[in-house]
Amino acid sequence: MWPVIFSLGRFELRTLTIFTFLAVFFASYFFWRRGREEHYSEENLFDGFVLSVLYGSIFGRIGFIFFNLENFGLNLIKWLDIFAHPGVNSLIFLFVAGLHLYRYALKNRWDVFEVMDFAVGSLCLGLFLSWLGLFFDGTSFGLATNLPVGMVFPGVFDRHHPIQLYYTIFYFILFVYLTRVEYKYRTFLWYRYGKKTAQTGFLTSVFLIFTGAFSFFVNFFSFPSLVFNGWRFDFVLSLTLFIFGLILMGIRSGRLSTKFLGRRNKHLLETMRV
Repeated sequence: MWPVIFSLGRFELRTLTIFTFLAVFFASYFFWRRGREEHYSEENLFDGFVLSVLYGSIFGRIGFIFFNLENFGLNLIKWLDIFAHPGVNSLIFLFVAGLHLYRYALKNRWDVFEVMDFAVGSLCLGLFLSWLGLFFDGTSFGLATNLPVGMVFPGVFDRHHPIQLYYTIFYFILFVYLTRVEYKYRTFLWYRYGKKTAQTGFLTSVFLIFTGAFSFFVNFFSFPSLVFNGWRFDFVLSLTLFIFGLILMGIRSGRLSTKFLGRRNKHLLETMRV
């Protein structure tokens, strides 16, 4: 672990701070570059992404504090000091950030799922760097284990699952896959399903499916992060992401009818189909 790069008196330059900055910078740049290649308004595109990340981070932080209130109490300083007391619920972050970007794209009359496809690649890059920073910081590790993969982290004496490394490797592999398949998925006959051109949204669907499945699996080795009245909701949210990704894949490929969702969701269905 290497939580502090250097310190001078009370000032500390933490590794997590550097990696958080790098995550935001490279994710924003990747999103901006993809949007520019497709001739979107660079200013509006950048604003939409930054605001989505900001709202996702705020609500992800609030969710993390709410479900860990016994550790934070009513100490406002702990709530705001994300470096001394780090923690953002990644699933809440993804949900809020994705929802804001979705609404922002609709407002600007963009191809919603093309923009979302840009975003998931950017998020993979940002999450890869964020989880790597958490590993160097020695925080957000998993349950104790006797398996060879177990590691000793600062403040504990027994070996724990390095789930930061699990997520780091996962998001790196997913980022590489998404960037490589981005220009190829339109040739997948099973996805085009008899159409001349494939619909956007493939990358978003893949991101949701694999993130949901992987998070569900890693939850078995992680400390509960979403517990309310004794009920753990980590598995529920992960499974929801996975199922929604499958449904979206079916709708965007044309293999799944949207009639079962009903007329009340007509506006949502139109944006998911078109």
